[in-house]
Amino acid sequence: MSTIAGSHATGLDASALLRAVRLFLLLLVCGDLIYMAIHIGYLTVPGMRGAHYSLETDGGLAEFYQYMKQFWLALCLLTAFLRRRHLVLLAWSGVFGFLLLDDALQLHERGGLWLGRRFGFPAIAGLRPEDFGELVVAGVVGGSLLLVLAIAWWRDREPTWRLSRDLLVMTAALAACGVLLDSVHVVAYFRAPMLSDPLAFVEDGGELLIVSTMTAYALDLAIRGTSAPAGVRRLLFGDRAVA
Repeated sequence: MSTIAGSHATGLDASALLRAVRLFLLLLVCGDLIYMAIHIGYLTVPGMRGAHYSLETDGGLAEFYQYMKQFWLALCLLTAFLRRRHLVLLAWSGVFGFLLLDDALQLHERGGLWLGRRFGFPAIAGLRPEDFGELVVAGVVGGSLLLVLAIAWWRDREPTWRLSRDLLVMTAALAACGVLLDSVHVVAYFRAPMLSDPLAFVEDGGELLIVSTMTAYALDLAIRGTSAPAGVRRLLFGDRAVA
């Protein structure tokens, strides 16, 4: 990454950097769409019976692809911190590093199962005790991570807000898929099975696409040095977004 330390070091102008990052995002999204298509094949093609083809399978093909993106997301944010020296970027890197460990080791699922058994949460509206436990774990972890980010924001103030605004919006979208849609999916699985597969596709496919956008955004932060980032709108729509 040091070889592309900034536009002056490489001879690339801001537009060329934007095109390079947008190409990277396009490649990531193409990977997402491939795994989403494989999932549809798993549901509809009789010969594709391996569970590893499913977006829902822990440790499946799509899950490992997501791990790779989360690793690069955390690494790019760490690189951006080393170049920009804004504490909030180190905090964001830690957040996504934790989310990678959580997904790989199923930390919130294990914690939710323990809490559901330990405190005897009820089963309500199709949600199991462990589902309520997972919501508690998500709330505690999410609140703790927000506290860390708030402290970092307080230290850096205005520059921190400009760098974090897009990441915060995308993280909220990721939480909507991973927590809210997941809860709706669990209810649908028991109460409305016909909606279960479409909801799972939207939930897991949405997570793939959001993490891809985050990873490209983090790469843009890392390679631009101390200059202003392109922002999500320009990454998605190019220079037309600011026209």
